[in-house]
Amino acid sequence: MAKTDLASGPRTGRETGTRRSWLYWTIATIVLLAGFADLARGGETLAPILLVIGYCVLVPLAILLERLPYTQDVGGSSPSSPT
Repeated sequence: MAKTDLASGPRTGRETGTRRSWLYWTIATIVLLAGFADLARGGETLAPILLVIGYCVLVPLAILLERLPYTQDVGGSSPSSPT
């Protein structure tokens, strides 16, 4: 069994998207809880829509975005480059 180097700390690639991942998981949880709450209340229209959005869109999106590396440079230009 191979030993892992725990002294080096957490991997930075995994740490960068943590806040974004928690945001998507929180949104998915809120939508699912709202769907189940409406379903328990007897909702026949809003509950299925919220549950489908939660399970088929938001949860897979949260899983996929958790695996992707997070980059903040969206514009493609660095602030120190001359214009």
